[in-house]
Amino acid sequence: NSKIDTFLNDVLKILKDKNYHGVNIDFEYIYEDDKDLYESFMKKAYDFFSSKDYLYLTSFAPKNSDNQKGLLYTSHDYNIVEEYNDLVILMTYEWGYTYSESMPVSPINKVEDVIKYAVSKIDSDKILMGIPNYGYDFTLPYEKNKAAKSLSLSQAKEEAFNKGVEIKYDNISQTPYYKYKENGTMHEVQFDNAYSFYKKLELVDEYNLEGISIWTIKTYNPAYYLLLNHFFNIEKVL
Repeated sequence: NSKIDTFLNDVLKILKDKNYHGVNIDFEYIYEDDKDLYESFMKKAYDFFSSKDYLYLTSFAPKNSDNQKGLLYTSHDYNIVEEYNDLVILMTYEWGYTYSESMPVSPINKVEDVIKYAVSKIDSDKILMGIPNYGYDFTLPYEKNKAAKSLSLSQAKEEAFNKGVEIKYDNISQTPYYKYKENGTMHEVQFDNAYSFYKKLELVDEYNLEGISIWTIKTYNPAYYLLLNHFFNIEKVL
């Protein structure tokens, strides 16, 4: 408890020094045996920051059922986390990831499965849907432990243009992709664009979600912000 108290007070100091509006906690790969400890930490952190008028948010792996297996999923129950958070960020991305086979980062069919489940457990006005602001360049065929290259969405489009390849669109995942050959090796790039982003924004309205959470904002993608300002009234809270 003393270590947790130290941690919370250290975070509080940063919030004050930086004039931040709240804190988002993202703990991943928590052992199932530590589930009760994790929930106890959330409750303590939520009470601590709420009492000081700061928003408290937690990011959670994208579950689609109560009994979903895997180290990312078994340590938290969606119906418990609602009580201890002002807002909940669902990390609805990373189906395609650094060491996976080539696949969409955020396929809308998988995203919607998570949202459907989440709104059955959590008030929709507490949910922020995760949106990826990046893509991956995978080598083909798949080799275990071979890392894909991470790309910004602008880089992904520029690379397709520079290599003179056609960007195709997968109707199931509602995401773009393309292939190219370099030095005798085939590559497949999976990413998002304005249209796939728009399709995800439709889910916000359809399921009455509170909004979205973009990971990450370190690279500027003008299409995202143009669409956000077109479809939603953005209120600045700071």
